[in-house]
Amino acid sequence: MKKTMKKLFAVLVSAALLVSCFAFTGTALNGTPTGTEAMTIGLTLDKAEANPGDTVTVTVRLANNYNAVTMRWPVLFSKAFFELDGEDGSLAAPINTVVAVPGSASATTNAEFVPAAYAADYDAFTIQWLAGGTLADGVGAFNSAEAVDCFTFNLKVKADATGTGSVFIPADSDAFYYTGINDTANALSSYTSATPFSFTFGDAQTVTAIAAQADPVLTAADGFDVRIVTFDGDDTEYLIGFDVDEIFDNGGDYRDQFVVTDGTYVADDVLTTGGTVTVYDSKGDVYKTYTTILFGDVDGEGSIDVNDASEIIYMMDYFTEPTLLEIYAADTSPDMETEVDLTSIDSTDYSMVIYANDYFVPWSALSQTHIPE
Repeated sequence: MKKTMKKLFAVLVSAALLVSCFAFTGTALNGTPTGTEAMTIGLTLDKAEANPGDTVTVTVRLANNYNAVTMRWPVLFSKAFFELDGEDGSLAAPINTVVAVPGSASATTNAEFVPAAYAADYDAFTIQWLAGGTLADGVGAFNSAEAVDCFTFNLKVKADATGTGSVFIPADSDAFYYTGINDTANALSSYTSATPFSFTFGDAQTVTAIAAQADPVLTAADGFDVRIVTFDGDDTEYLIGFDVDEIFDNGGDYRDQFVVTDGTYVADDVLTTGGTVTVYDSKGDVYKTYTTILFGDVDGEGSIDVNDASEIIYMMDYFTEPTLLEIYAADTSPDMETEVDLTSIDSTDYSMVIYANDYFVPWSALSQTHIPE
C-alpha cells in the first residue's frame, strides 16, 4: 500500500507541474466533470488595528464542491505597510489532508500573481498546496461545501507604517486553474473542465496603524524632589526624594509629589520602603514598576521610629543579614552614594533616625537628595 501511495503521489505531483506549473485540481462530487465546479475564497485577519512592528495573522478560508489536491493562491498585501514575518510567514495548514509549502520568491514577481494593476503598491505571498496521501483509499484531497480555515501566515506591520494596509486575493489573477480529478483513488483521472470553475472572492481586509505613542515619563511635581535612581549592581529602579515633612507633619499625600506624562499610575496608599508605583502607558499596558524608599523607614512599615533605629543598631553590629533595600533605607546620612553596602551604615544614620523620631530635628533632616545625579 505504501508503494501504491508513493506512486500515486509522484504521478499527481508530475501532473500538477505540467499544468502551468503548480496547478489547481479537484473532482466533482458525482465523479464526473459537470462544469459547475466552484470555490469560495476568503480571508480574515486577527486584528483590525496594530502598532508598527506588530504581527498580523492572515487566515485563508476555502469552500469547494470537488476534491482539491493541488492548488496555488496569491495573497496580495500593501508593500508600504506590511512585510512577511519571516521567510515563509510562519506558514501553517490546519487541515490534515493538505501539506502547505510556500511558493517560490521569484513567483511573487510574476505578473500572473501580481496583476499589473496592483504591482506598484502590492507584494504577494503565494501558497502551493500538495495533497498528502493520508486517506486509506487514495489521495488525501480537500473537499468542503462549507468554508474551512485552510492555512495561515503572518505579516508584520512595518516600523514606518502609517494609515491603512490591505490584504486580499485578486480575482483578476491568472493563477487559478480549472483542472479536476474524477477519482481520489486514481491520480491519473484528471481532467480540464470545458467550463471554467466559478470562483467567489471575499472582500479585502484592512489593518490601521496606531500612531506611535510616547513612553510615559515620571517626574517630580512642582516644588518637590522625587527622583528615579538605581544602585550599583541592582537593576531595580527606585523612587526617592519624598518630602517627609509634608507627609508626616502636614498629613500630605506623597502621591501628589510626582506626576506622569503620557500615561497613568497606580501607587500604594501609604508611602513605605518597599512600596510600589506602577506606571501604565497610554494604551493601558504596564510600562514600569518602581519601588519606593522612605529613608529611615528600615522595617518598611511606613513610619520612622525607634524600631527603625534598632534595626540600624543590629546592622552596625552585624546581628542581622539585612536585604539591600533595608540597607538603602538605613543609609540616611549625606555620605550615601550609589554604591551602598552594609559598611555604609554607621552611628550617624542611627542618630538621624533617633533625632527625627524625638523631634530634635525636623523630618526633612533625613537627607532625601544626597544620591549623586
